[in-house]
Amino acid sequence: MENASIEGRRPRKTLVVLAVGALLVLVLGYMALTGITLDRHELLGARIGANKGEVVQQLSRHGVEEVLPKLSVSPIISARNIDRINALSDAPGICLNDYGTSASAKFNFDPAEGPIGLVHDSSVKMSEISTIRTRDELISKLTQLLTQNNALEAFACITGNGWVRIAADSRSPDTAALIKYDVWVVNIPNTYSTAELDFVEGKLKGIKHRVRLFEPF
Repeated sequence: MENASIEGRRPRKTLVVLAVGALLVLVLGYMALTGITLDRHELLGARIGANKGEVVQQLSRHGVEEVLPKLSVSPIISARNIDRINALSDAPGICLNDYGTSASAKFNFDPAEGPIGLVHDSSVKMSEISTIRTRDELISKLTQLLTQNNALEAFACITGNGWVRIAADSRSPDTAALIKYDVWVVNIPNTYSTAELDFVEGKLKGIKHRVRLFEPF
């Protein structure tokens, strides 16, 4: 009987070991695909505390040709929080969504992309904003429209082509457009890794380096 009991436990132990092993393989596989994020004090010559111009120079010297700007957290403005409409005053672009008509549109304020422009992202056009040409006009009109339409939302967005080409000369037009953003994403040259650079008051405050497990840290 005792031998039978022991023999009965062995398959269960084997199943547990196999299950744990399979789970470990899945976790390692996921980490290999997505990578892990490390906090860095320096990366590609860019050090914590450096200003944006210095960071651009270092990135360019280390082979980085393009940087993807990201927006910091920005509120979605609607009739419920219309008092925060001024949060959009400095946005490089303002996106509008009308969930009642499925209409959507973008206003671009980026000097590097030329004069203010309006792009409709849907077949339904927002005629109320088609003649607006300045940010002040748009903020004023949005205040009115958002108050009247509970289905309309506005939020800050990047309306250009995304990646910005950089040069060691921080005075170049493209680099000047990048400087106004406080979050940059960089592809590390000759690797599958990326980094997110966070700036506060113009100074580099954080470097999050996302690396793959099969690459050196």
